[in-house]
Amino acid sequence: MKKTAFEDNIKRIEEIIRKIEGSQISLDDSVKYFEEGMKLIKECEIKLESTKQKVVKLVSKDGIVVEEPLDTGEEDEL
Repeated sequence: MKKTAFEDNIKRIEEIIRKIEGSQISLDDSVKYFEEGMKLIKECEIKLESTKQKVVKLVSKDGIVVEEPLDTGEEDEL
């Protein structure tokens, strides 16, 4: 099964976290990793929001099946 860009981004974010937390790296390198991680996180948020908007539930109204947006019961935090 081929990884998606989303999965690759998550893997890279995890690598960045390990580098920043576990290594003796320069401040400049830490900032570069941080910036890269923030960019990847934003890309993941956009992908999640796009996917969320595609998710629908099927409900029956008066014997007719219709699609409605999935109500997660959570307010958008993005």
